Amino acid sequence: MIRYRLLLMVAVVPVLFITLFQAIKHRDSRFLLQRFGLGYQKNQHNGLWIHAASVGEVQALLPLIRHLQARYPKLVIRLSTVTPTGGKIARQKLPQVQHCYLPLDLPSAAKRFVKAINTSCGLIMETELWPNLYTAAQQQKLCLITINGRISTKTLHTPAWIKELYRLTLQKVTAVLAKSQLDAERFMELGASADTTHAIGNIKFAIAADFTPPDKPPIIGRPYVLAASTHQDEERQLAESWLQLNLSDYLLVIAPRHPYRSTSIVKQLRSIDECIAIRSKGEPVSESTRIYLADTLGELLVLMRDAELVFMGGSLVPTGGHNILEPAMLSKTILFGPYMQNFADEAQRFLEQHAAIQVMGDKDLQTQWKNLLADSAKRRMYGDRAKILMWENKDMVERYIREINKYCNLNALS
Repeated sequence: MIRYRLLLMVAVVPVLFITLFQAIKHRDSRFLLQRFGLGYQKNQHNGLWIHAASVGEVQALLPLIRHLQARYPKLVIRLSTVTPTGGKIARQKLPQVQHCYLPLDLPSAAKRFVKAINTSCGLIMETELWPNLYTAAQQQKLCLITINGRISTKTLHTPAWIKELYRLTLQKVTAVLAKSQLDAERFMELGASADTTHAIGNIKFAIAADFTPPDKPPIIGRPYVLAASTHQDEERQLAESWLQLNLSDYLLVIAPRHPYRSTSIVKQLRSIDECIAIRSKGEPVSESTRIYLADTLGELLVLMRDAELVFMGGSLVPTGGHNILEPAMLSKTILFGPYMQNFADEAQRFLEQHAAIQVMGDKDLQTQWKNLLADSAKRRMYGDRAKILMWENKDMVERYIREINKYCNLNALS
């Protein structure tokens, strides 16, 4: 713990400035105060605390929280996040949930936070191991349960002193509900108790129970292939591979993960081909358009719904991939590259069921595009398998609620 305390002392000043910048940027003074354990209102009633670091974790928790609200209408739920963007989504999607920001892992801030939330049960999403926070929770006899727990290969191979810190921290966790057997084994390797570590399944599959396809009109009037959530250098690889196919009947639509990169993407693409249209500029798709840059927010599901094929970005470059479950719910043929380490469990499940296709590079992707666009029956087969896999896991919320109740009596918290 000595090294960790020294690290916190060194980091606190730069972190203060970063937090101040984020608070100003998002116009959220509460973020600045609460990240340092200040500005909390003490809850007078018991309830359930749930923590989700950022946007992705909040989105994944929506089905669980909504089911808890429906089943336990008197249960007060307090949801903490680390980022302002996560907080914004929480307030928008879950207006009846009390939102706050998790403090930095400073001893005094952690103690103030735990006293303020005033609960006997906390659910921590995925991999959040904060030594001082967990110590404060243990001192307040707060039951901590890790849900959808996952441990990356990188975490598993950290230096020995960090591993020891993880071991001490995991001793303060009541139970670990992991998203796969591999993750459960990794938690136990880091020091979690074998008696209270269980592989439940990936909670992200829970979207199957509540998923509603978008009902907005089509965005594009031509058949197209979608490259979703792309990252730097992927757009170039995708464009070059696509143009070499010379498929005049189809359009390639590129939806970058970060639309603010639009200017640099356009410059790169137009150095390859001039027949490009840009959505943010209102440029129409004509018969001669070969690539359409969908550099906007909030339209990805509609684009997925109407695509012939969906390639998930962040996987041709070593970013770690993106969520493939939404295109699966839309019965789409899904392709992804070799770098899916952030979604390794989902990718493996889909590959085992022949419900998605992994390509090893842009040339391999080019071959798959060509073959699949020439075979509508094969596309339907992959799309159907993906949807079936999702429906087979639609009871994921029930699995988690059942396990949580073994450690936290949710009726008693209501």
